[in-house]
Order: sequence, then structure tokens, then C-alpha cells
Amino acid sequence: MPQLNNRTYDTELQVAASTAVTTTASTTAVAIPSIGCGDEDLNLVLNVTVATGTFDASNYYTVELLASETSGGTYYTVTNDIVMAVGSKLIAFNTRQVAAAVGTQNAAYYKLTVTKVGTTATNLTLSAQVTRGVC
Repeated sequence: MPQLNNRTYDTELQVAASTAVTTTASTTAVAIPSIGCGDEDLNLVLNVTVATGTFDASNYYTVELLASETSGGTYYTVTNDIVMAVGSKLIAFNTRQVAAAVGTQNAAYYKLTVTKVGTTATNLTLSAQVTRGVC
């Protein structure tokens, strides 16, 4: 099981593992069919282990969690955030947001799109995990 921020999480809820990014990139889609069910509060834990170059208000990466009904289908943004440093972040979202973004409660595939903004933030390595019941 992977560890993020000194906690162990279920690999079935892992969206990305130690993904290195130097420019805009999307991770491989993973199936997490249980997120689309019910009415549940969730979190996306972003854990950045490498961030090289200069990160500031004009130089950073954005990270979007995207969802789709099918692996090769259209992906819709569920949540996004700006990453500017090494460390961990919790990004809260819920199943209602997933359903509203995708247009159905049948979203089963998730991926990240990481986008470089500016020129001096040169490298980012991150992992991402969906968690339940974390405040």
C-alpha cells in the first residue's frame, strides 16, 4: 500500500504514483467505480516529493482531477488546485460534484492533468490518492 504524508492508503483509490512532470501532462486513467455511488464527501491527497526551479505567483503547476464514464471517453474537471511547493495538500470534493461535472452518477474513471504555468518552475513529482472521511 502506498504511503502519503505518513499514512497508508488503499491502492484501489490511487490516481497517480510518483509521476514526474516537466510540462503539461495527463496521467493514465484509473478505474475507481465506487466514487460515483451514493452521497459521500471525499478528498484528493496530493503529495509532491520533488519541485525544482523557482515556484512563485507566476510560476507553478495546476493539478486537475478529471472524471469520465469510460476510460477512453470525455473527461470532465471535478476539482483543481495550484501546486507551488513540496508537501501534501488535501483537496475536498464530493460525489455530487463528480455527478455534476460528468452529468451522470456513473463516473468510474479518474485521472490528473498537470499543467505548467510560467517558465521557472522546472520539475514536479507527485502522487495522488482519493481518501474517504478525512477532514
